[in-house]
Amino acid sequence: MRRADEPDDRRTLERRALTEWPEQAGAQVRSVAVAGDRAEVTLTVNGHHDYWVYYRRGRVGREERVSGNGPTLGWEDPSAIGW
Repeated sequence: MRRADEPDDRRTLERRALTEWPEQAGAQVRSVAVAGDRAEVTLTVNGHHDYWVYYRRGRVGREERVSGNGPTLGWEDPSAIGW
C-alpha cells in the first residue's frame, strides 16, 4: 500500500471526505492511503471520534463505497472486497 503521493489526488480525497461533516463537528483528516484504484481516508471527528471513508476509482472519478466508525480490513485487496 502506498500513501497518496499526488498532491491533487490527496487534496481531492480530503475535500470529499470532509464535505459530509458540518463545521461544528471539527472533522480533520488524519491520513490518506491509496492502493491502486482504491483509497482510504481516516478522519477524527469532535476531537476523539475516528471515522473511515473508502473510495474506488470509477469511470467518473473516485466514488465513495463505504464509510463508518471502524476500519474495513482488506479494503485495498480487490479479491477480498469486490466493490
